[in-house]
Amino acid sequence: MEYSIEELLPVVDKLSGKYTSKESSSVTYETARMLMSAVLYCIEEYRNGGENELSGNEKPDAQAAYQCGYDRVVSKVYRAKEIYESILEEFRDFQCRNCRDTIIKGIPGFFLRYDPKFKPQDHILTLDYPTIKPINNLCGIDAVYQYLCNVKIEWDFLNAFDTKRVEYLLERIVTDYKNLYCDNISSAVLLTGLGCILAEKSVGMLELHRNDLELIQNFFGNDKEEKAEQKIRMLISKLFYNGYHGNGEMEKYFLNTSKEYAVRIVNGIQNHSLNGVFNLTDAVCQ
Repeated sequence: MEYSIEELLPVVDKLSGKYTSKESSSVTYETARMLMSAVLYCIEEYRNGGENELSGNEKPDAQAAYQCGYDRVVSKVYRAKEIYESILEEFRDFQCRNCRDTIIKGIPGFFLRYDPKFKPQDHILTLDYPTIKPINNLCGIDAVYQYLCNVKIEWDFLNAFDTKRVEYLLERIVTDYKNLYCDNISSAVLLTGLGCILAEKSVGMLELHRNDLELIQNFFGNDKEEKAEQKIRMLISKLFYNGYHGNGEMEKYFLNTSKEYAVRIVNGIQNHSLNGVFNLTDAVCQ
């Protein structure tokens, strides 16, 4: 569904009147570009919305498509708030500054400053804490909504683990992890958990020792990355089937880690550095 510039200009002109409160008949070039981006964003939101909420089978005029898309944007903001509030109910930042600053301090700022009418394409935040599934080229509320959906799944996974054991794992990865750890927490926990399965240890302990590496290495043997990835996918499915009541959504989400894990494990075996992949410990977490 495409609209010509002639079809879009009246929509932008109407939005411009709201922007200036009809006190001026003209806006700067930069403002005009911003408002055109706002209109295009909302129309794209309408196009991606699934069911056609407008009556008839004919292409709706640009104003109708824009208004429907704008309504979708506003609705998504409210849904994002609901997801965020559910995250906060059991949220732990594991004393990781990057995680805390992004999710606890940053997200509320988005909801305070987000402008769905004039700048829906601007999501304001840099979202420095990475999630396993990237938001890629998404922007505006689409980016923040997807980001929060990712965070919700990751913390539903992490909340099954003891806080101190997760923190102890992060400390093994980066000594001053509280200030310096910038990677994804759930990815590190899942990788260690898979290692525990292969070492026939409790996943919840999140501990692997040097003598556990032989079992892990034997499981993968001389596998190439593709074969190793298949085995990892099987392990992930097994973990979520047994430990998370067959949570298919969570399993599908964390299967995104399998390729990266395969590369790291195969390289670790080939270069005799598997101990660095699994961040071993010889101490018992108290």
